Amino acid sequence: MNEAYENGGTHEAGRWKPSCGWQSRYYRRSAAQHTASAVLFGQPCSWGAVLLPGHWRAFLERAHTLRRAAQVPELPCPKDKDPRSCKVVANRWGRSSWKRLLIVHMVERGLVMAYPNLPGRTSFSTNHVEPGLHNHNAQALIGQRARHTVSLVTDPFCVKIGLRCRADLDAEIATSAAEMPPPFALPAADEVVTYDFYCAEQLTGEVGFEALAAAGEQLLAKQKLELVNELAEHDPAEYVLRSRPPPPADAWAGEEAREL
Repeated sequence: MNEAYENGGTHEAGRWKPSCGWQSRYYRRSAAQHTASAVLFGQPCSWGAVLLPGHWRAFLERAHTLRRAAQVPELPCPKDKDPRSCKVVANRWGRSSWKRLLIVHMVERGLVMAYPNLPGRTSFSTNHVEPGLHNHNAQALIGQRARHTVSLVTDPFCVKIGLRCRADLDAEIATSAAEMPPPFALPAADEVVTYDFYCAEQLTGEVGFEALAAAGEQLLAKQKLELVNELAEHDPAEYVLRSRPPPPADAWAGEEAREL
């Protein structure tokens, strides 16, 4: 994921240290806090994320409007930051960046994504930082790999930290969910630490979610979008999902109930 601010992280002892505390904190490093195996963060991830259909459809609708605007709304700096030195990274990206539009949408709606919070930043997906259009310098790629490539979850890793990673269908049929939670089960909502897009820690549970939603509503109230751009009926940037026929009304029945 990206830093919220330009020059947000630092290099210490030859390693990259993110400015966002939870990204550099090890799971169960402290028995007093941040011990849950997951964390909620108000910034989207474009590497291996799973997006639920209802949220994705809502985002496509908002993205269509934002692309027609004369100027994509810029995210403001928090009140405790000096506006003369505070520069939000996403504001530099153009309207063709779907991730910038998703960031704006998530901040406006007070949405968060669930991220693993495991020892050594071990994760379920990683980026191998292959040469591409924007970054193909060999030396730069080495540094980017050191920053973005992380270890993946394996069976030995799960055994080591006591994380249930595989299903035992026969046992689960005969055992209640309370006694045997499903593999990779998320902790209870009041145990998971929540951070907003700027990486400011929020209150846990519904109180924190309501605060994020209220902040998003205030941001929306200040926006005055001037729609000037005409998009093609099948704009390639809409990622062809828009051109597909809508699913039956009950196609996603129960989908929202599985959200955290």
